[in-house]
Amino acid sequence: TIKISDGAVTDAKIVSVSPSKISQDGATLNQVLKWDGSAWSPADDADTGGSAGSLDGFVSIDPSDFQSLKKNSNDLDRNQVILFQNDNTFVTIGDASKADKIIAPVHLPHNAIVEEVTIYFWDNNGNDISIDFFRKGFASANESLFPATWTSTGATASVRNETLTTINNSTIDNENYTYRIVVDFNFGTTVDTPGNAPQRIYGIKFKYTEPGNIVTGPGSYQSSFVGDSAPNLSDRYTGMVWIDTVTGNIRVWTGSAWNIVATKE
Repeated sequence: TIKISDGAVTDAKIVSVSPSKISQDGATLNQVLKWDGSAWSPADDADTGGSAGSLDGFVSIDPSDFQSLKKNSNDLDRNQVILFQNDNTFVTIGDASKADKIIAPVHLPHNAIVEEVTIYFWDNNGNDISIDFFRKGFASANESLFPATWTSTGATASVRNETLTTINNSTIDNENYTYRIVVDFNFGTTVDTPGNAPQRIYGIKFKYTEPGNIVTGPGSYQSSFVGDSAPNLSDRYTGMVWIDTVTGNIRVWTGSAWNIVATKE
């Protein structure tokens, strides 16, 4: 048997080694060889071990954002949309015979995905409030984004809320559409004080997500997150780069904190 002397095989004498000849040595699927400071060992790859995830955001409609929709051939003044001086926490209508619908624009970021719409309302009337969320092409009619018009149920003298989670065409397309919410009140009395407003809207909240932007390239940090706020903690991994679009700073996640490695001049 011929044996190779210790130290006889040097780097200069090794041209190549087939990957099939390398022992698994405990490596699992998608792991790579990494230097741990003292030796080479299998470990997760940064590109496969992390995810940029998405950012949650919120947009709210305040009662003061609404304006009335005029009924055909009826006189209408701006006082049909009522916010009382001594209680302006909600919006209602003054005379349903002149106007029973109000409308407000919805301004969401382009490409945001609407996840939830939460309605804060008061309905102490035998009839129901109806609400719809629309998108409108610049030269086309309203298109409802709710599977069906939302309606309140029951009469209760208190503020309630209901969250809708099924939204059609939920990705916001500001290039081709505008967005609005329409509230249809359904009561027959005239409102002249806060206490006798049987139906009210206290606000409407939109929850959305914005997909993170990924930049890949060579070097120690193989993927970066671009956004105005940091990725969720569960989506971070050591060595991840965050390009902060607010400050212009470039930060690296150490596993416990973001270290600034470059600043905007």
